[in-house]
Amino acid sequence: MYKFRKILQIIAYYILPITLLILAFGKTEREVFTKLGNTSLILLSLIVFIKPLAVIFKKKFLWNIVSLRRELGVANFWTFFFHFTGLYYVNSLTPRAIFNPDYFI
Repeated sequence: MYKFRKILQIIAYYILPITLLILAFGKTEREVFTKLGNTSLILLSLIVFIKPLAVIFKKKFLWNIVSLRRELGVANFWTFFFHFTGLYYVNSLTPRAIFNPDYFI
């Protein structure tokens, strides 16, 4: 488990942000950033619901995933960060437009 955790840390802390940065500069299409948002939402759901599921079902593989929540949280941060900044850039938004409630209607 220690080697797997170390590999996941390297992926979450170094490889994922660099890959997403290259992807963000290479593709400036809205669809790419929307998929990053969906991935971020799925990761967040996994992080939030994995411990209750592990308590209810008492499976060893679920407890192994519970121990990896920090790395999953970092990966979730990077996917959401590039989702937000990418859509911000593609839509040419201003901070005033983001906080304007009429923008979302």
